[in-house]
Amino acid sequence: MRGELRTLLVVLACVTVATLSSACAGAEPPAPISLGGIEVEVADQTVAGDPLVIRVSDPLPLSTYEITLDDGHAPDRTVITTSAEPGSALLVAFDTHHRPFSGRAVVTVRTGRSLTTHQTEILPSEAVDPVDVFVGPRTLPAGSDQLAMLVVVPTDAAGNPVAAGTDVELHETRPDRSTSTATVETNGLLGFETFGPGTLAGTTRLGLEVPDAPSSPSADERTFLTVAGRVESLTLETPTGPNGLADGRSLHTVRTEPIVDVHGNPLPDGTQVALSIDGPDTVRHLTASTIDGVAEFFIEAPVVPGRSTLTARVESTMSDPLEIDFDSAVVDLPAEVRATDDGLILAIGRVRSPTGAYVADGTAATVHVDGQNQVVPLERGAALFELPADASLVEIEVLGNRRTIPVPPTVERGGR
Repeated sequence: MRGELRTLLVVLACVTVATLSSACAGAEPPAPISLGGIEVEVADQTVAGDPLVIRVSDPLPLSTYEITLDDGHAPDRTVITTSAEPGSALLVAFDTHHRPFSGRAVVTVRTGRSLTTHQTEILPSEAVDPVDVFVGPRTLPAGSDQLAMLVVVPTDAAGNPVAAGTDVELHETRPDRSTSTATVETNGLLGFETFGPGTLAGTTRLGLEVPDAPSSPSADERTFLTVAGRVESLTLETPTGPNGLADGRSLHTVRTEPIVDVHGNPLPDGTQVALSIDGPDTVRHLTASTIDGVAEFFIEAPVVPGRSTLTARVESTMSDPLEIDFDSAVVDLPAEVRATDDGLILAIGRVRSPTGAYVADGTAATVHVDGQNQVVPLERGAALFELPADASLVEIEVLGNRRTIPVPPTVERGGR
């Protein structure tokens, strides 16, 4: 049994010599640690996933050594009994492939009542795909002093952040398709860079790679959007064609000129624009969303002839007033009071528009009789309304046009 153990230790020593040399490359020689006259050598550094070799010089014959590697996650322990022959070194190699965490680790060697410890550093290995990338904020106003920050967190195959000082190349493609490249170094687990919005609205694309890693890891592009900034001016277009008719029904289109910021960028689609309408009959408020920088409104004609004043607003910018005149939708307002066997009848119509057509069916005719009001819908421009027998003052109003209808004296007295 002792011979087999000795053979195993010799083979282990041969296999791990090369590993020990590569693991310690570039590091200072490990400092011997005294343990009751016995020296323990541990590499000060090794790479995550590579074997970590512990060497005990001149171990005591027929002694049991307990060697533990604790990296703060799950301690790994090995117990070895030396042979009876003095003078042979004891080598133990911990396989870190199943425990690839980087950081400080503690090696403990114990035999009998003697114990010693040694700190070693497990370094991260090379960066691999994918690289974690974060960008924010994702939207910046054009020409502002706001900045977007890109943060990269390259890691090795085990998820360890790569060593500080690792170079990361950042590639920027701006909305005008111009490009630039910057190199940042990781520090404190990550690397970062800031990017300004410029004055041209559009998408800025950010890519990256870790050039010194064997596989040159990269990440999917990240983007941020530059949008229009402060609005320069707001103008309502004057509608073309003849004046509208105050019929209370027809719709008229009013548009803004393209709304741009101080750098000429159109406002993003969906920007809300408010429109106030101060008309001859009422005040109304509308909203519309921009498409290609233009807001379009559909305004209903008033029911009273006159001038409507329109004002648009977006954010804190107001347009100059736009005035639209609406002509009367009624050419004439024929009506008369008739006496019948059943009483008095007010006959209205036929009421026509400037085009010669009857006013639309359902147009309201308001009848005022001795201070009392009642609405009668017109059909084919006409309507009949029964008046009180003692009616003395009759007025009608259609689409803002008002007329007094005389009651004949004989009718006023109830005569036939």
